[in-house]
Amino acid sequence: MTDPFHIREFTHFRIKGWTIRLNPRFPQEMVEQAFQSEPGFDGVRGPFEPVAHSDYARVQKGHIAFHGQTYTLYIKEFFHRSLWDGVKHLFRSSRAARAAAASLMLQQQGFDCPQIVAFAEKQFGLFHQCSITLSIAVHAEDLYEYILRTANNVTKVNLSERRKLIRVLGQTIGKMHAAGIMHGDLRPRNMLISNDKKGWRVYFLDNERTQQWSYLPDPWRLKNLVQINMFPEGLKRTDRFRFFQAYLQENLKIRKMSKGWAGRIMMQTRNRLAQKPYGQNVRL
Repeated sequence: MTDPFHIREFTHFRIKGWTIRLNPRFPQEMVEQAFQSEPGFDGVRGPFEPVAHSDYARVQKGHIAFHGQTYTLYIKEFFHRSLWDGVKHLFRSSRAARAAAASLMLQQQGFDCPQIVAFAEKQFGLFHQCSITLSIAVHAEDLYEYILRTANNVTKVNLSERRKLIRVLGQTIGKMHAAGIMHGDLRPRNMLISNDKKGWRVYFLDNERTQQWSYLPDPWRLKNLVQINMFPEGLKRTDRFRFFQAYLQENLKIRKMSKGWAGRIMMQTRNRLAQKPYGQNVRL
């Protein structure tokens, strides 16, 4: 976990019409090098290459050498989803600013996510045209891919590790909800996992819509629990039960209503999966 500090402590400067806000832990020169290299800013093909992304964002991955050390970075550029989305940004922070602030909040609460190096905004008057986050890559595996890979190649070792991971997932999300935090999009592909001597670690991605409440409202709790269950294959019913039991250990206030919650989660998960082309034959 990083030492707590607020996003207001980010320093700022300008490059090519972009207002950059820099995490004080990182040197300005490193960020300038990334902005000079990335093709979206100057049209010059640089060391950054595109990776999979949503329709309303563009993500690039690349490497920056600075003072004898090589950093693997992700640049994520956010676009407006609609004209109304652009208008709303007259009255609130940019998507990049919200993603950076939520990532810092998660780290300060003891949760893992990629370290934000900087975020940037390009404006026309008061109107945000687009915004960008620059973050350090996490050397970890996609949760969704891990579950599928190990389900298709079951051994005594990976079965044991899978079960440990499922419990850690339940505990981690349980702690997050107990702290009043709702993740904006808790689908399995928005989490990375790594396993070291200290055990499993879970990293949260796509934190733009993540928020903290004094007490997490039930609809948001339910939404997150349905999202994390959106595995069309690779998980058995006992795995989902194992996750939920670990989750309840961190959320004693809803433990008395656990049967009701389990039923609601399964029902909504079935309904969500049934709407997907790959989810027609899923049995939970």
